[in-house]
Amino acid sequence: RVLRFDDHEQYLVKSNTRLLIYNRSGRQLMKAEWEPLSDLQFDSHGLLAARHGDDVGWINREGVLKVGAPEGLTPVSNFQTNGLAVVEDSLERQGCVDLTGRIVIDAEWTDIDADGSWYYNNDGEFIRAENYILAKKKLPLEPWQPDRAACFFRNGATIIPDEYTSISLDIEEAIAFVT
Repeated sequence: RVLRFDDHEQYLVKSNTRLLIYNRSGRQLMKAEWEPLSDLQFDSHGLLAARHGDDVGWINREGVLKVGAPEGLTPVSNFQTNGLAVVEDSLERQGCVDLTGRIVIDAEWTDIDADGSWYYNNDGEFIRAENYILAKKKLPLEPWQPDRAACFFRNGATIIPDEYTSISLDIEEAIAFVT
């Protein structure tokens, strides 16, 4: 698969599960050492989730590891515009890290919307509130219990604890609807 970067005039190629980057004239810019772990596209911070041996984290366009993943966690997304990326542990529980690799939201969630919550504003526009992160989890040891949801600020501070089954945000009115 080949993907062109118009802004940098570079091409990203996935070859035998490894990444290669070429410039417009066909010169290889990065060795085929890294295996992509998420979308085959660099994020808005110029980083891409990848693995090379024991090195796991986010690399730049030169193939240099810029942000290491915390021990025991693997990236499952690139960084979002809000500076957060989703990671997961060996049990597929998800959490979030920031651009320094610091764990912001512990890996205990089934699903995290790291790019912010989407909602309709008062004008009927569907927009993203990238400072607010919604997370959901299933309770596997208590299958009779409904799923749990929580809301976090992007620095990891809990806004709404996981005492509810669903959360809907209205950022303009500063209201959260919970059930």
